[in-house]
Amino acid sequence: MNNNYRQQIYNELNLRETDDLLDIWLENNRVEWSDEAFSVISQILKQRGVEIPKQDEIALREKENTNIENTSVENDDFSDDELKIIDDDNPPDFYDPFEVLQVSKFARKEKRCGWMDGMAERFDRRVKK
Repeated sequence: MNNNYRQQIYNELNLRETDDLLDIWLENNRVEWSDEAFSVISQILKQRGVEIPKQDEIALREKENTNIENTSVENDDFSDDELKIIDDDNPPDFYDPFEVLQVSKFARKEKRCGWMDGMAERFDRRVKK
C-alpha cells in the first residue's frame, strides 16, 4: 500500500471524533470502508487509548440510506455555472445534467478515506467540457 495513500486516510480519519470512529469500526461495513481504513481506524483508536471492541459481522452490502435517491441536493448546493447547466433550454438527450451534477455532489459528500479520490474532480471536468 502506498504510504502517501495510507497517510491521507490517516489524516482524514484522525479528524473524526472517537465515537464516530467506533461506530465505523463496530458497523464493519466493507463496502463503504476499505480494509486499509479499518487498519487506520484501529491505529487511531489505540493511539487515543481506546480499547478496540469486537466488530459486528462484516457488512458486504451498502446501507439503504447511502443510496443517491435518498440524498437530497438543494439548488443552493450548486454553483451559478452548475445552475446554468441544469437550466439550459437545450439539455443533452442522452443524460440529465441535474442527475450528473447530483451524482458529482453526492460523490464529494460521500468521499471516504480516499476510495473515491479524484472521482468527483474527474466528473466535474467532463461535465464542464
